[in-house]
Amino acid sequence: MFGRSKSIYSIVLISLIVLLAILHLCIVLLNHYYFKTYAFDYGVYNFAFYDYAHGHSSACPVYLYSEPVTFLQDHFSLTLIFLSPLYWIFSPLFGTYSLLIIQWLCIVFGAWATYKIILLKSKSENLAALSVIYYLLLYGRFSSYQSDCNLVIIGSALLPVFIYFFEIENWWASGISFLFLIFNREDFALTLFFIGMLFILLYFKAKRKRFAAIIFTLSSILLFSIIFNWIIPSLEDEHKKFSLFNYDALGSNPTQAILFMINHPFETLKLFFVNHSNDVNHNGIKLIFYAVYFISGGFVLMIRPVYFVAFLPLIAKKMLNDDSYRWGHEGYNGIEVATLLPVFVFSALSEFKSKLTKITTIALIFGGTLLITGYFMTHMSHLYYGFNKFNPLNVSLYTSDYNTDKLDDMLKKIPDDAAVSASGRIVSHLAFRQKIYYFPFIRDAEYICVSTLGSTYPISSEEFVKRCDSLKVNPNWNVLLEDDGYLLLSRKK
Repeated sequence: MFGRSKSIYSIVLISLIVLLAILHLCIVLLNHYYFKTYAFDYGVYNFAFYDYAHGHSSACPVYLYSEPVTFLQDHFSLTLIFLSPLYWIFSPLFGTYSLLIIQWLCIVFGAWATYKIILLKSKSENLAALSVIYYLLLYGRFSSYQSDCNLVIIGSALLPVFIYFFEIENWWASGISFLFLIFNREDFALTLFFIGMLFILLYFKAKRKRFAAIIFTLSSILLFSIIFNWIIPSLEDEHKKFSLFNYDALGSNPTQAILFMINHPFETLKLFFVNHSNDVNHNGIKLIFYAVYFISGGFVLMIRPVYFVAFLPLIAKKMLNDDSYRWGHEGYNGIEVATLLPVFVFSALSEFKSKLTKITTIALIFGGTLLITGYFMTHMSHLYYGFNKFNPLNVSLYTSDYNTDKLDDMLKKIPDDAAVSASGRIVSHLAFRQKIYYFPFIRDAEYICVSTLGSTYPISSEEFVKRCDSLKVNPNWNVLLEDDGYLLLSRKK
């Protein structure tokens, strides 16, 4: 990364980057190994990955909808289709860990692109390396692992890749990364529209870049319109309508939302900061998000406010959403900001003339980042799941509330092609098959593999135990294994 530079400082920075990258990989692998990954979303993702790799676009059996629903009907995304050939390379080696590793490779790719952007702008290998360390230390990077694997994590990681290829005027590579991002998730076209607008402002006097930025900007808004007005409606049926446009404060569809923002700019601006739900318990969530990223280095953007253009759609789709959970900094809700912040914060830093000012600002950035990441890791990592999913300083990351040896023995007894019904934290380990159901849905399952420990969603623990007890005495089922809250049944031939 540093060419011929072999200074001790550079070696320390390289070592820290490698260690942090390995840490991020270990976190997601440990979560899966210790059965901390969930059916939603990782079980669904694993099924879709397997299904696309086999040339199908089947209704996902993991969903709890009463009627068949495909992955595309839930989220318009071609990402797993694009990635599906990798199934045949990764799954023989890594099994159901494959998508977690692929997601990590995308994150590393984004880190590399961030390094290259800052090196291009600053001509400083050390400053570029610091931007990568910052990229890997931000709290949003860690908290996103509460969601295991997600389209927004993958797509966000590739935003710096698109920016880098645009900066070096590699139009083929920037075009390919642009299309990948457009079809990563239905809302990424809006993100790319604003990044295109930023490019127009930054490079208005550079003819080639200005022209390319205009093309990307117009293409973004055109494709955004096509996706929401034609592609998504064509995927809907009488049982499943697109349900992810949740902006009642603005309107019932993107067109109404845009018109509302144009006609009511002050009311729209107010929604960026106030709680527009009917629950006073959600007061302050938006302000906490702003504080988290301002302290974690966002204050530097005040020096170059033009960079805020890139963050407008990311903040808008968070803060204007009906769901207050989206407003916060937990889960993957801050990952797009956490991915772009290193690019623009360190781009602004590269313009500093005073070495003392630059060093002082870097110290403030890392001081604030470590403060925020450290605080929320120790105070929030158990908030949503009841166990630690990303704090490497807590020993509970390296343990499980499940007996993994017993569960592994159970899984080995199930044929690879058998239809299975499994409880939530087991589903993702069994999703590389055509029929995998979320217990208590059994349908035509040949095996039932469940644990009465932990979450029994979508039914109560009492009902869960009652159904298991009923199955154990059902003459149509054999009890293959029953031990301390773990149950494996096979359907009698």
